[in-house]
Amino acid sequence: MNKDRRKLWKQQERVVPKNSINIFWLALAKIRIHAHSDPKNEVCGILVKKEDQIVDSIPCENIALYTGGSYIIDPLELIDKIFEIEKSEKEVAGFYHSHPFGSSTPSGIDEIGRAHV
Repeated sequence: MNKDRRKLWKQQERVVPKNSINIFWLALAKIRIHAHSDPKNEVCGILVKKEDQIVDSIPCENIALYTGGSYIIDPLELIDKIFEIEKSEKEVAGFYHSHPFGSSTPSGIDEIGRAHV
């Protein structure tokens, strides 16, 4: 990396707020592909971190009765995927889900769920 690029990179590092989350572009791309694969239903999955960065996203099946506006990850699938993540020396950072018919802001149900984490 040349000197000018290093300088620019260091300047950008200072701009990132301390409470922000770094997410690898591939993890974000996988979430977008997952959401576009089923645009009429909520899709959901696991966010995987290593150190302080989201390095992967793992799609999960939505087993909710009404998948157009809610999601439930199958508990057995979730346990299996968590074991796989931990074997790879990574951690679960959180979960994601889409809002196919709403805004990207958290819904009331999302807020209740977040309060219990």
